[in-house]
Amino acid sequence: MQKVNIGTTGISVTELCHGTLILGNLQADLSPEEGAHILGAQGNVWTEYMPTFQQVEYMAFPRASALAEVVWSSPDTRDFQDFMKRLKVFMKRLRKLNVNFRDPFKEENQQ
Repeated sequence: MQKVNIGTTGISVTELCHGTLILGNLQADLSPEEGAHILGAQGNVWTEYMPTFQQVEYMAFPRASALAEVVWSSPDTRDFQDFMKRLKVFMKRLRKLNVNFRDPFKEENQQ
């Protein structure tokens, strides 16, 4: 997928989602003893610099979808392209619920 810069970070939205998926495979690099200590995952949204709920939503979605993909799927069945296809469907739901979210597909098309 095409790289789309976010502000001054130089990291694309697609890479952020994909990076989340890659980090989900971290347990594969651990010994069974080390891996046994991983109980789950969490996705923090630090809100001290987010003055509105709409900004919190924007920062949380679609990242929460990528986190759910990591936590609820097996590493050997993850498919980033399939995730992105399903994300389009999920974003339709977010629109109907009036959630303020970042649309990585719209941003890619603008580049």
